[in-house]
Amino acid sequence: MNKNIILSACVGIMCCGCTASPDKSAVGNEPQKEDVERIYNLYLTGQYEAYVNEMLSCDNMPDFYRRQMADLHKQHAYERQEKKGHAIKATLERVDLTTTGKQADVFLRVFYHNQTHELVMISMIYHAGRWRLK
Repeated sequence: MNKNIILSACVGIMCCGCTASPDKSAVGNEPQKEDVERIYNLYLTGQYEAYVNEMLSCDNMPDFYRRQMADLHKQHAYERQEKKGHAIKATLERVDLTTTGKQADVFLRVFYHNQTHELVMISMIYHAGRWRLK
């Protein structure tokens, strides 16, 4: 009985000590409206290579992989245009930061030429002092 109490106390202390502490440089530093809209507008205006360059996950990938990613985004944009029409603009709706302050789900309202709109979510990560696409 005494061993169970001691074990429970040790596990509780270990769990409390293992929680992630926020990155002090990222806390209160959510992605800015201008940066988010600039990055997403690269996609909307067909600058797919520049859009892929904003992706942290592609930084160490070979050129052929990055070209494939750009081609996939181009294909996706074409398919969306076929379904919804030409996208006119995107505006930031909201940012949901994780507890560490290093990642964010960013919600943008995308407006289309045919008077429709949709909410799009992109994941961003804080790396080397700036926010990037995940």
